[in-house]
This record gives sequence, C-alpha cells and structure tokens, in this order.
Amino acid sequence: GEEPGGGEPTAFTCGTSKMTDADGNEYETVQIGTQCWTKTNLRSTKAADGTAIPAGSTYSNTEAYYYDYSGHSLPLETRGYLYNWEAAKLVCPAGWHLPSDAEWNTLEETVSGSDWQSGYATGTGYRGSHAGRLSGDGWNTSSTAGAPGDATDADHNASGFGAVPAGGWYGGFYTAGSNALFWSSTEDGSGNAWSRYLYYYAAGVDRSGYYRGYGFSVRCLRD
Repeated sequence: GEEPGGGEPTAFTCGTSKMTDADGNEYETVQIGTQCWTKTNLRSTKAADGTAIPAGSTYSNTEAYYYDYSGHSLPLETRGYLYNWEAAKLVCPAGWHLPSDAEWNTLEETVSGSDWQSGYATGTGYRGSHAGRLSGDGWNTSSTAGAPGDATDADHNASGFGAVPAGGWYGGFYTAGSNALFWSSTEDGSGNAWSRYLYYYAAGVDRSGYYRGYGFSVRCLRD
C-alpha cells in the first residue's frame, strides 16, 4: 500500500506485515529461514483475481472448489477452508503463491536442522522427526516424542508455522483433530499432486501424491 499523501509504498516486513486475500481477510506472516509464510490456513472464497470459487460437494480434479468443514471444533479463522488442487493454485494473492514441492522441502530442512537427510527430498511416506516443530494447537494428544500431539515437547511449534489439524475432504469431511494436509503446486508425475501430511502421533512429515480432487489446507509463500 501507499503512505497517506502518495509517498513511497510501505515496505513489507515478514512477521509484522500481513497478507490480504481477495475476500479482504488478513493473515499474519512468519519468517522461517529464507521463506515468508502465512501463519494460518487460507479462508478465501475467491481466486486472486476476484473470481468466486464455488463451494464444493463433489469431486473434481479439473474444476476449482472449496469445502467448508463447518462441524469442526476449530473456528474458520484457524482452520481455514479446504481446497481441491485446482482451487489451491488460485487462492494465493499477487506477490504470493502456492508452495512447490521443493519449497516445502526447504521449509522442512530449515525446521528439522541436523535431522534432515538429502533422501527426504524425493522420499515418500513419513520422513524425519520434525512434525511437532511445525505444529500449533488443537491436536489430539499423543505421547510420541516430537509428534504434533505432544504439546509438552520443548520444540513444539518452534518454527512458528503453527499447523492445525484441519482434516481433509474426501467426499466427506474426515479426521479433524488428528491430521493436517497441505497442497504443493507440483504434480507427482502420475496425475496426482505432492502434499505434506502431519498426523497427530507421527513425528515424521509425510510426503505423498494425492488425488487432486481431494480437499486440503492451503498456506501461501511470499514470492
């Protein structure tokens, strides 16, 4: 934005400045290593260009839909909407984007530190032991050290990323409280798209390709 009186544009400072979506919702930001992320999941009903995204009740991997898990124990401001992959690619506003698979790996490598192994970048399934460092509140309780549900761990949400267990949409809403699923912008080569999956009692972060018609959470990354 510009200063009153038409002065110089206000500089964006990650961690202080906020991101605004096409609905006018504001999101706090967090600097993690070299990256600037939104601190909460997207809840826009519009694409970045202002086009309405329909509320979905059916599968599609070609049309954009969002899904409102209204029965969730977390408020919308915290859980956000769930988006299929086509919608996920549209909701981050100008200056921001849906993170690629490689950019998710960068986040994980930054957060996991010495626990990161080079094979994790292309490995599938649960990798590492850094899920708790990415996780905020609202999780089912787990005694697994370093898991999202282990809120007593000293490193819990050490990154400030604050992932919440918003669940997913697979023809219906599932697993609120126990998992967080996030889209990447990268296709996996078999018609699906890479995602990141946090489960309440697993210390690792899952990297898997999922059907693009499913509804997952979206975080935006600054360009």
